Amino acid sequence: MGNIEKLEAITFGNGLFIAAGERYVGPAVVPTIIISRDGTNWTYATLPATAGATLYGAGYGNGRYVVVGNLGTILRSADGTNWIIANSGTTQPLDAVSFRGNTFIVGGDVGTILTSPDGVSWSAAAPTSFWNRGLAASAAGVVAVGNWQNEGRLHFSDNGFSWPGESEHFNQILNGVAYNNGVWVAVGMHGLIISSD
Repeated sequence: MGNIEKLEAITFGNGLFIAAGERYVGPAVVPTIIISRDGTNWTYATLPATAGATLYGAGYGNGRYVVVGNLGTILRSADGTNWIIANSGTTQPLDAVSFRGNTFIVGGDVGTILTSPDGVSWSAAAPTSFWNRGLAASAAGVVAVGNWQNEGRLHFSDNGFSWPGESEHFNQILNGVAYNNGVWVAVGMHGLIISSD
């Protein structure tokens, strides 16, 4: 794994860690996905030759892995080893993946939100009012975090398909969010950590 330039995202599902980003192949920088069952020993996954964009987000749900990236790239896999390109319908950079109920939710630049029941067919949902950097889901709903210019933004949706009301504003850009046991935690620039508790 010595020639990896950077890894941007990681997810776990069905006994497999999936990490995604980019690496050098000769002088070129190409997208990369590596997989591991123990978190120590990693191997490269097989990507389609046409997958030419840096990868930024990863998620798992319903027996499928989904990885997203620049230029609207979405890759899906049932086994984590062999990947297929899905048609996202957008060229906006995609940065985050979450899964709620029976639906994948993907977020990206310019408020882009995409949803899919299977990782194969994707539809545009109502956008957020900011660039999405992170998504997380619970039984209650979905939280998107990100930025508008140099300010952080956070917005809650009860379904991930619509984003009513106004987003919350923060002094620093928010880059990620997670949920556990009734508590949402978001993190961002300059060490910012915010919690719903």
